[in-house]
Amino acid sequence: MRSTIFTLLCSFLSLTLFAQRPEYDWQLQAGLNIIDLYPVGKSSTYFPNQGNFLEGIANTNHWNYGVPALGLFRTIEENLSAGLVLGFAGVTEIEGQAPRNINYFTGNLQLKYALIRQKTLSPYTRLGLGFSTFNNKASQANSIVAENRTSSHIIGSLGVDILLGEKFGLYLETNYMSGFGSKGISHFAHGLGLSYGLGLNDQDKDGIPDKEDACVEIPGLAAFNGCPDTDKDGLPDQEDACPLTAGPMTLNGCPDSDQDGIIDSEDNCPEEFGPHENLGCPYLDSDEDGLLDFEDDCPNKKGSTATNGCPDSDGDGISDIEDSCPTTFGQFDLDGCPPLPEEEQTTLNTIAGKLYFVGGSTKIIGARNIESIRTIFDMLQKDNYIQLLIEGHTSSEGGAEYNLKLSKRRAESIRSYLIGEGIAVERLEIIGYGDTRPLQPNETAQGRAKNRRVEFKRLDAQ
Repeated sequence: MRSTIFTLLCSFLSLTLFAQRPEYDWQLQAGLNIIDLYPVGKSSTYFPNQGNFLEGIANTNHWNYGVPALGLFRTIEENLSAGLVLGFAGVTEIEGQAPRNINYFTGNLQLKYALIRQKTLSPYTRLGLGFSTFNNKASQANSIVAENRTSSHIIGSLGVDILLGEKFGLYLETNYMSGFGSKGISHFAHGLGLSYGLGLNDQDKDGIPDKEDACVEIPGLAAFNGCPDTDKDGLPDQEDACPLTAGPMTLNGCPDSDQDGIIDSEDNCPEEFGPHENLGCPYLDSDEDGLLDFEDDCPNKKGSTATNGCPDSDGDGISDIEDSCPTTFGQFDLDGCPPLPEEEQTTLNTIAGKLYFVGGSTKIIGARNIESIRTIFDMLQKDNYIQLLIEGHTSSEGGAEYNLKLSKRRAESIRSYLIGEGIAVERLEIIGYGDTRPLQPNETAQGRAKNRRVEFKRLDAQ
């Protein structure tokens, strides 16, 4: 029996890697305590026949069995725990001595460290300080004097936890106590028993063990490996682009109030359905003319498709914004203005031959000239859409540059007169041609007089 137990113990201790189970805050163990005073490598006044270190450790003839051996460990961090170990036994088998009847007790404080973690096997190593007591009673028959040998010691341990269920397991271990002082008795204490996990090691108290919890310090859900889903939209916070506001998975957890496929934070109109190309806003037809605002040249004024959404007050097919005569039906070639009545066109042509200047002068003199200008004024007053170009001309007397400037001054003198009478400046333009466009040959005085003139042409008919 002893040989079988020892073989099992050595098989487990032959594992070269050790780990532990950190999923519970506490681990309680209780079982068999086996004391061996022989393979300790130290002689003792009380037990002088001890062997070298590990000598005969497989020999079960000097094993002493007892119960219980108790241990309680508290997890400090993933691979480290600390605890208290107590052991009791009756020591009868001592090498080189007659059977004895010694009561044994030990108490130890130890740190328990896992070198790796595994699911079914949790091997460990421990180191600590403690004390042990070997207490025998007086016996006259065996000439034994009552003695109490208590001393402190350093304790080192190797062992393995074997998981049997959710909380239950087996443990196998061996402990070496190296005693201090004259009363120190070095010995081995092997252990075999049951372990039980108490309280999950669960920092955030969400019911998920830290070793299985992807968010150890934040309470979460089992469905997300212990991570939270604050907005309850089915995406854990660490994968949710908007963890505080519920949204669909297709949009990384961000809300889309108008369900147009654009998240609210990127949607210029989050409460109104709209396409991506318009930044989530609907296309509007503000003036309700059948053209959407982005296609409508006049989005706030009702128009027609023929004029790109702009109004055409006079119905001539030219939008008001392009029509020089927006309230009078006109022609495209006249920028929306009507043609001059035939008699008015005749008047312009006739006046062109009547406005003459004295050589080298820009002054308007003579009743005939004044009458002609008044005729022009009356025409502009009657048809307020008419715009005129006033052309200045000279004879060939004087140099070309002088004549050009003189022709412009003559045209300007007519324009200034009309503006002074109340005609808007924007309706009148001037140009000077100098002596480049003569009506008559300049060789005669009569011809030169005809060439010193001002003519009128309709600007919108150019």
